[in-house]
Amino acid sequence: MKKYILIVFIIVLSVSSCEKDDICAATTATTPRLLISFNDNILRDNQKNVTGFLAAGFGQITALEDFSVVTTADAILPLRTDATETKYRLFKDYAIDDNGTPDDTTDDLQTGNQDIITINYTIKEVFVSNACGYKVQYENVSITIEPDTDNWLLFQEALNENLIISDETTTHFNLYH
Repeated sequence: MKKYILIVFIIVLSVSSCEKDDICAATTATTPRLLISFNDNILRDNQKNVTGFLAAGFGQITALEDFSVVTTADAILPLRTDATETKYRLFKDYAIDDNGTPDDTTDDLQTGNQDIITINYTIKEVFVSNACGYKVQYENVSITIEPDTDNWLLFQEALNENLIISDETTTHFNLYH
């Protein structure tokens, strides 16, 4: 009888010491991106599409995958996790002029109106779980539109004071054009 009690005790002890698998679920929130809404500069509550929109990192040749010559009323932009500033080139009415030589790309010209925005922030690492590790939360986020002679972006507005980006379910900034 004592054998059976000892065996049951060992089995119960070994089963109760098991841990659940450390797998980060696909639904777990990760480092969020910046969600921007493009709005009409006159009717400020109205979203306004940007035609021929292209977004590219400043100094980058290629466009962001989802924002390469599209018509859109919002944009989701990733922010750098290794710096406190991210810059983007945002184009309106973007196109490539091939100068009548479609087979020769060396003389192609980018057309459209380019504005440069600078996003500044502080980084805070937030522990998610043992399986998922850390994610970045962006705090005190601000956007500056670099002035030029032909800005299509006229004004920016944060939707909250001391803006914190901890998810990408709501708009963080409105950009007016």
